[in-house]
Amino acid sequence: MAGRLTHRVAAYVARRLWPFIEPHAKNALIGTQVKLLSESSHAIDATQPTCAWLRIVETTEGDGYPIKVGPYSALNENAYAFLGGMHDIKLVSLFHYHRVMGVPGDPEPVLNKGPIVVGSDVWLAFESVVMSGITIGHGAIVAARAVVTRDVEPYEIVGGVPARHIGWRFDEPTREALLRIRWWDWPLETILERLDHLQSPDVAAFIERYDTKR
Repeated sequence: MAGRLTHRVAAYVARRLWPFIEPHAKNALIGTQVKLLSESSHAIDATQPTCAWLRIVETTEGDGYPIKVGPYSALNENAYAFLGGMHDIKLVSLFHYHRVMGVPGDPEPVLNKGPIVVGSDVWLAFESVVMSGITIGHGAIVAARAVVTRDVEPYEIVGGVPARHIGWRFDEPTREALLRIRWWDWPLETILERLDHLQSPDVAAFIERYDTKR
């Protein structure tokens, strides 16, 4: 009896409050919780020069950690990084009643798995998705519409849902040499002076010239 009465009282209160809650609920349902932020946002810590034009998904402003992006990376403006927006799948209901509907009480906790770190010379292609807690190594490529749920190794190519290994940009000795050279750490003046070498398909000649730590 007491349980049924409590349920009726809660239903009555919900009906009375709904006219005030409804505008906020509708706004959330059409997607205003998803923030589409530029590289000048608080959520992106990018080392210039780089193209970090991807879209940020967070439940509320300041969720999680800023995404760190290394120089000379190309992050497509239609790629997504999830800093927040995750739901606790262990609960009976996944819905954010307090956050979305404004129901009194403590808001649901923001869940994330840690910061996203993107290295240098990385390409995130069209509509690729990177989940929280992921590290993408230098020189890696994430294919269009891939969903990255694990770390990506330097110079690895991944694709699919979830993203899986497709191949490598270069063989292992070449990858190791490029990671020793770390050309992305060169001063900008040096980058510009050596631009012809950086844009050359003759990777072996580039390594022969600049890998002084062999």
